Amino acid sequence: NSTKGKFPSLGWQEKNSWQGFFPFQNNPIIKNPESGVIINTNNKITDQSFPNHISFDWGDSQRIIRVKDLIRKRRFHTVESFVGIQTDAISISARILLPLLAKNLWFHENSNSESDFNQLKIRALKLLSEWNGDMNKNNSEPLLYTAWVRAFQNLITSDNVGVKPNETSTIRPLFLERVLRDVNGAEEWCDIQQTEIIETCNDISSRSLDMAIRHLKTQFGPDISGWRWGDAHTAFHRSNTLGKIPFLSFFANIIHETSGGDNTILMTRMSASFKNPYMATYGSAVRAIYDFSEANKSIFILSTGQSGHILSRHYDDQSLIWQQQQYLPMIDNKNLISGGSMGYTTISPIEKSETN
Repeated sequence: NSTKGKFPSLGWQEKNSWQGFFPFQNNPIIKNPESGVIINTNNKITDQSFPNHISFDWGDSQRIIRVKDLIRKRRFHTVESFVGIQTDAISISARILLPLLAKNLWFHENSNSESDFNQLKIRALKLLSEWNGDMNKNNSEPLLYTAWVRAFQNLITSDNVGVKPNETSTIRPLFLERVLRDVNGAEEWCDIQQTEIIETCNDISSRSLDMAIRHLKTQFGPDISGWRWGDAHTAFHRSNTLGKIPFLSFFANIIHETSGGDNTILMTRMSASFKNPYMATYGSAVRAIYDFSEANKSIFILSTGQSGHILSRHYDDQSLIWQQQQYLPMIDNKNLISGGSMGYTTISPIEKSETN
């Protein structure tokens, strides 16, 4: 294939035609590794070159780093330790990108300026300099970081890919790291082509921080201590049947604030929406931890509830527990289940009548 599947190719050329399937045995396989551990976060799993590769794009490149770190911290793990891993909200991307964005801003801002905005900027930089990357819903730092990175990406891409500011809201941490480290001349992205001067990434970093703070000040008020990630970062569960109907959607859709972000183990990926860029529309709707040594110690939680019926009290009764990063027991003992049950539901198939 002339384009190796990276973008559309000339379909009428024979070399670009579909050739068939590789044998199943060619697929990557991991079986009984010596470490006894298999980890996957939709990360890259093979380095085979085209056409024996799996994909050029992978769902994760940095969450896997955090998972490996937490797995290696202990020799023995329990259900409780896996709860801590599964609900971990530390962003490796933030720990990588923030020092690169702010390296020339931490101590070079004009602290003598008495303007309200400058003092707000100094306060924001101080908060971020002491932040450990925890995307906790109650903190202001995740909101500051996300707004800053998003504004930076918009500025360096809008003049090159023909999009309006604020439209490229899906943050690409690997791309941004390459630009900020000037890998193979990638800093060229920071130069805005429509101007006569040559902008550096330091220039764009400072300008994008100003944009982010003004945006947040307008939306959340002038008091930075009152900014909360959870106020902007809400998990949105839309009802497939009533979710778009006026008035009814207010009751049918389940919305609540949540920790985490695009690149945390506790994934709550943001939408690409211009109106609600921080809203989480993709994540772990079901969490489960299985204890194979004692099945009744296994736990789970749903992000909504067990019933899909809006009038049922079980429609959203697990959402608060999910939001609080707690779990319910996964009981497989029929007697225990029956003892606390409300009743039984029997589903019987309809017998097909014989027809000629």
